[in-house]
Amino acid sequence: MKRWMRIILALHLIALFLGIGLFAYMGYFSRFIADDYCFSIALRKGPFLNSLIFRYSNSAGGDRYTNILLFDLAERLGGMSGMRFFPAALIGLWTLGLIAWLLILRLPWDPWISVFLAAWLSFYALWQAPQRYQTLYWHSSSVTHFAPLAFAPSILAFLSWQIQSRRSSFWLDGLNALLFFLLGGFSEPPTAMLITALMLLWGSTYLPAGMPPAWRRWLFWPLLGLLVSMGVMILSPANSIRMDAPPPLPLFLWRVAIYPALFILDTLRTQPLPTLLTFLGPMLLFSLTANQELRLPAQRHRAWVLTLLLLALTYLLIAASFAPSAYGQSYPVARARFTGQVLMTAALTAGGLWLGLRLRPRPRLQSLMALALILMALYPLRAAWKMWQSELPLYQQRAAAWDARQARILSQIAEGRKEIIVEQIFNFQQVKELDSDPSHWVNRCAARYYGVESIRAIPASAP
Repeated sequence: MKRWMRIILALHLIALFLGIGLFAYMGYFSRFIADDYCFSIALRKGPFLNSLIFRYSNSAGGDRYTNILLFDLAERLGGMSGMRFFPAALIGLWTLGLIAWLLILRLPWDPWISVFLAAWLSFYALWQAPQRYQTLYWHSSSVTHFAPLAFAPSILAFLSWQIQSRRSSFWLDGLNALLFFLLGGFSEPPTAMLITALMLLWGSTYLPAGMPPAWRRWLFWPLLGLLVSMGVMILSPANSIRMDAPPPLPLFLWRVAIYPALFILDTLRTQPLPTLLTFLGPMLLFSLTANQELRLPAQRHRAWVLTLLLLALTYLLIAASFAPSAYGQSYPVARARFTGQVLMTAALTAGGLWLGLRLRPRPRLQSLMALALILMALYPLRAAWKMWQSELPLYQQRAAAWDARQARILSQIAEGRKEIIVEQIFNFQQVKELDSDPSHWVNRCAARYYGVESIRAIPASAP
């Protein structure tokens, strides 16, 4: 790679990691809200295994088991105060896992380009996340919808290392099944997507131009772990609490077919610029840096086939991730669409890469493309500045109000009071705060968390 391209790449990496770092920093101002109190007490009602089984059978969302285990572990390690570092830990795991996975794949270009692609996917997926607060910073939601995607790259990197080094043993097979079983237990959308992806890879091993047949062993155990995890979630008696009546099969299939299109069109309509940049950045980079041996032959028929295959595969995987919501409820809520956003971002990045490898720009055009690529490095900085100016102050204000309320609650508990009354904090980012009704489910969970009989949150002007 030429020196001037390394400078451009360095500028992008600095901008991307600054943006990702700000995402992580904003997590420091996350605080407990709504389901967080319920998650905190879920496994502390008695013996650990009995609590887990009770929740699996009787609590809404109890079919998911890894999310509550991770939440419980994180809080036991750091307490409520330590949980403010939890979003940063997941974002760091997500980004570093992507870097490790792409490096382990040993793709045929400079390793720093793989680092760029990982940071690019990490930043643009997080930036375009539907309802970013609920996805990243609402703890009980992030362990359900973000954590599986944060852990997945590291687990897939481990599997890719085994395939590349041709490592296999009884113990590795069992470990692969266990890791993917735990990965699948976070929530249904990413699990359905991963099952579909692995089944397609498995099926391709039987095609002449597909994956090597030797891959079947490495794919079987992860697929088995995911299928078992999905079976465990489907069979949970608690599903009847939160699920609507299942739709008729034709309606379900219609939803699965149409929801990805609605999601894609909505993303293009509401976020046209970052969506366009997600595609253009890799296209310009690879058109300028690809070595001659990486350039693809100008076989238009094959190019169109691979392009259509990429589009179809992306649509299918998004549909798979939306299928659980389409069956159990309806159109996925914003936080449940994050898997679809990651898939769309990855597809746009891959599409730009693919086109960039095929382009052969003339020298004059190369200069314009290089200038455009430099200007694109400003976008993550612009996004970070926007978050710093408009979003971060709201997070800080809410954290300060929450900390003040927390101090008043603890003060009243120290005085021996069992019926706590505090000032109301407004609902934040469409998530329910403590209510004036002590029988509301959020208040009941908070009361059990603090070990008191009741908690009421009343407006400041109320007596």
